[in-house]
Amino acid sequence: MKVILLKDIKKLGRKYDTVQVKQGYAANFLIPKGVAVFATSNNITKYKELKDSIVMKKEEISSNAQKVYDTINNKIYIFKEKASDKGHLFGSITEKEILEKIKEEDKFEIDKNYICLDNHIKEIGEHTVKIKLLENLEAIVTIRIEQI
Repeated sequence: MKVILLKDIKKLGRKYDTVQVKQGYAANFLIPKGVAVFATSNNITKYKELKDSIVMKKEEISSNAQKVYDTINNKIYIFKEKASDKGHLFGSITEKEILEKIKEEDKFEIDKNYICLDNHIKEIGEHTVKIKLLENLEAIVTIRIEQI
């Protein structure tokens, strides 16, 4: 019996895949649990369109992330801040300030959660920051803090 999966199922298939399963498995488990529907011609058409739109959206997101990566990877962003004689900032550089600097210089809006910053930057000097754009795509930027 053919069914269309509504969720990823390990060792069976991914969301919106049409798969062949035993009738009992479909009738007693997959369909009652809401993780599959019968593969009727209407359902096949409906879920194929959904799957195609999801694939196109993922490709667009991936393409945009690649553009951001190509622009910001290995780039140095310079901040001029007030600091003590020992090099400690009177404030700190947070994810928000880094995002604002990227937006100002490169015109990209990045989600705050993409920045991998263990602690706020509180000293002058160069600091390496990872920006996780996709699961498998990380840009590395350098934040240089100079004293005013």
